[in-house]
Amino acid sequence: MALYCYDVGGTRFLNYKLFQLKNGRVVLRGGGGGVAEPIDGVISLSSGGAEASSGLEKPYVVTYGQVYDPDIKTVKITYVNGETREAEVTDGCYLVIYDGSWKGVKKLEALGSNSEVVFTMP
Repeated sequence: MALYCYDVGGTRFLNYKLFQLKNGRVVLRGGGGGVAEPIDGVISLSSGGAEASSGLEKPYVVTYGQVYDPDIKTVKITYVNGETREAEVTDGCYLVIYDGSWKGVKKLEALGSNSEVVFTMP
């Protein structure tokens, strides 16, 4: 998995690519180019994935974004099915990978250095 940023026309984009080995060949999957516009100037959110029926052995969900508040150290994602995953903020970005059915993100919590909730969406 690779997470990368790029600027086009004054707008910052954040995207990901999944590298999958299939029949001895590397196949690139994923993307979508979520615009990294901050939610209330705090954090951006983009999410995508695929079900196993799309040719994958397992379904996956990738949730990612940029963090604009230096007090945020960890991002916790709650999915529609109630499962949660966390990721540390690294270089102002986060990447959460969930190998489960793609049903969507229900809630994002941004946590500070003492695991206190700094920001919640919705």
